[in-house]
Amino acid sequence: MGKSKTTKFKRPHFSVGLPVNDVKEVDAEECDNDGPAAELLEKLQSPSPDVRELACANISRVVQQSQTIPGFLQRDAVRRLGPMLLDNSLAVRETAAGALRNLSACGGQEVCEDMVKHDVMTPLTALLRECCAGFESAEPMNEQKNAVENVANEAVNLLWNLCESSSQALSVFNKANLLDLVVQCLERHSKNVELAISAAHCLHTVTDDNPELLRSLNATVLGVLENTLLSSQQSMAHTLLRSLAAGTLWNMKGSLPAARQAQTLNAVVSTLSQCLDLDPGELIIELKQAEESRRTNRAAPAGLEEQCLGEHPEEEMGDEEEAKLKKNERVMMADNDFSDLLPGDKEELGEATALLMAQQTSLEIIVNMCCSDDPSDDEWEEQSSSDESDMGPDGLCDGVSSLMSPLCLSAEIHGALTSHNIPEKANSPLSFIIIVIIEYFCFLFKVLKKTDFPRKEAIDMCHQSPSWKSLIKKMQRVQSRALTCLHSIVSAMDTDSLGGAATLQAAAHHLSTLVFGTAEIPKEEFLEAVISAMRSVLQQLASKNIPQDERSAATAVAEAKTRAWEEFGEAVGNDFRTASKRFWTTIRRLRKGKQCTVNAVYSGDGVLLTSTRDVVDRWKEYFEDLLNPTNGPSNEEAGPRDLGIGSHISGAEVAEVVKKLLGGKAPGVDEIRLEFLKALDVVGLSWLTRLCNIAWTSGAVPLDWQTGVVVPLFKKGDRRACSNYRGITLLSLPGKVYSGVLERRVRRIVEPRIQEEQCGFRPGRGTVDQLYTLSRVFEGAWEFAQPVHMCFVDLEKAFDRVPRGVLWGVLREYGVSGPLMRAICSLYDQCQSLVRIAGNDAVLLASSARDL
Repeated sequence: MGKSKTTKFKRPHFSVGLPVNDVKEVDAEECDNDGPAAELLEKLQSPSPDVRELACANISRVVQQSQTIPGFLQRDAVRRLGPMLLDNSLAVRETAAGALRNLSACGGQEVCEDMVKHDVMTPLTALLRECCAGFESAEPMNEQKNAVENVANEAVNLLWNLCESSSQALSVFNKANLLDLVVQCLERHSKNVELAISAAHCLHTVTDDNPELLRSLNATVLGVLENTLLSSQQSMAHTLLRSLAAGTLWNMKGSLPAARQAQTLNAVVSTLSQCLDLDPGELIIELKQAEESRRTNRAAPAGLEEQCLGEHPEEEMGDEEEAKLKKNERVMMADNDFSDLLPGDKEELGEATALLMAQQTSLEIIVNMCCSDDPSDDEWEEQSSSDESDMGPDGLCDGVSSLMSPLCLSAEIHGALTSHNIPEKANSPLSFIIIVIIEYFCFLFKVLKKTDFPRKEAIDMCHQSPSWKSLIKKMQRVQSRALTCLHSIVSAMDTDSLGGAATLQAAAHHLSTLVFGTAEIPKEEFLEAVISAMRSVLQQLASKNIPQDERSAATAVAEAKTRAWEEFGEAVGNDFRTASKRFWTTIRRLRKGKQCTVNAVYSGDGVLLTSTRDVVDRWKEYFEDLLNPTNGPSNEEAGPRDLGIGSHISGAEVAEVVKKLLGGKAPGVDEIRLEFLKALDVVGLSWLTRLCNIAWTSGAVPLDWQTGVVVPLFKKGDRRACSNYRGITLLSLPGKVYSGVLERRVRRIVEPRIQEEQCGFRPGRGTVDQLYTLSRVFEGAWEFAQPVHMCFVDLEKAFDRVPRGVLWGVLREYGVSGPLMRAICSLYDQCQSLVRIAGNDAVLLASSARDL
């Protein structure tokens, strides 16, 4: 039996940005296109450096609200901010770089491409060269930082964002020899670890799958990376720095000198091993206690900050006076923070964040080590999202597996393992790193330990503090990465190298305990990761015909089931007392039990059909007759379609529709689930917005958006009669997002024209309103002894038989036309349906250009 193909992690699309700690909320009216963009960009032309600095700082804060970005882009914010990178004032340079950095982080790939198109790389390159030249000459502001390094940090982060999202920026990076400049920033790790971490992130990104850059490597670059890898500082920030340096050296493995390759890769594995030795749960508890102790022992009175800031008069100030005032406030409130991603008084939180980032990075590097470097394997690569932006999906191994040949080690390698002597040369970097991992056999046990759930004490402590609560998600992500790493290691090694049958059986038992031993229902991303790891372990056991301890496994499963039912009973009891709706939903689900599958149906003539083919054909015939009536009203064309484009679909419209989508919905024919859309970050939503705009401007939508999967649900009566089933249609969720945007635009047009008596399908109204009206009519008729005549019309399967021509005519009468009408019609141009029967594949129905 073969082994599962491992998933290779690429550099995460991590978007960095300035903090928003002291940012005032932008009013809703200010978020429009006529909001603060024009005023702030106008202030960039001020002769006062303080005004220019304040304008750049405000831009960097405002653009973190994604709805404001289009307003800045429409006013050429990139073209105006670019020259600010070379302003005479260092403070203006720093805030301008920060503004562009946030704009690139929050705007996504399209904004980054636009920045490169407007030649931001030219002033950015010049800024980096001046910063590197002025490192030693600048007067330090304190022991760790100076003003030039602050500017360089913002510039390196901006460069990182651009190279992450734009291949053209990466090409400029290679041609402009920016590698040496970033390495100079990394070299200052002993003086400014924040700058060094930014440089290390950038290097980790640009060295991934960049053969042009790797060919230009020199001994100086490798020397700086090796010195960083071997640094001895014990802080968590330096641990993260060493992990990033290890990942960069692994990316460069093919360019390492043969004489130093073994020693360097050995140091890489040792660094990753030391990082995984740390216990985040224990250290987080210690750091939180240290933070509380520091705050308790702080000598400064609580009102010192306000006293230092003073009472500012409320009279109106000019732009320059206001800028100087805000600048002084920022200086007084500054602190020696670990990272500008965190508030100034959160040193301990910064250390905890750095530790979790370091361990996540280390696990991802190990996953990449276990993957083939064959270019043909690029189809297996997936992009993983970073937890710093908190936008979106994790990119975990999704369990898609294939068979590949087990890793076969040569006789030379087996001999080295026997004598515990790692050879200086191996057949390939991949073979060598497998040898090193085997030599560090404790890797497997360290990774296995990281798969445990985070310590409850640490979770509880983080829950109590809002600023620390984000660490819970980071700890869970480290666990998921560890499971993916375990899957990769087991898939890449043979049974003996993993410690034999006993180790694999213990790992299988541990993984089953993770699934069945938890009190809460595990999240989907965790289940995918643990299932992938379990599959790899079981494949290893099966490939060697290793007998599994069935009795111990059965006992563990039985105990887990017992605990699960006990906890379920307690939860149901609590729901009965506190959440009656959830209680009765659970009861109804249990009472339904397992739904039986009907394998026989009646034909249109009343003949009982039993064969699978006849049953499927009967369902197809039934729904074709139902959805394509022949005696309906005549079809009307939609009329000439306006070829104009109209207003483009904004990201805010798409984000609002995605937010309003209800959970628990089944996917359509494209199998894109709601959880995928809900987890999209700013970059993902920008891509979805771009796709919707393509459909809007072209007047055509993907075929998947027009394909519905009809699933028959039994109502009542004879289960063998197709008419006793109600068909529900599963549509593509991205198509639903596009339809939702169109529906909102249509509603704004038709809502004022709908009669007041109409309550169906209108927000804020419903059946209750009509029942109240009817009851008032009854009361009045009873009071005055008047008769009441009522007519109730129940149209059979009315929504299945809506003539499209009539629908287009009604829309035109209500004022819907132009690009909006064209977009609605495009959803039905080539629409088709599939009928899916339990246990059978979907069968294409005959499409109709007439009815829905």
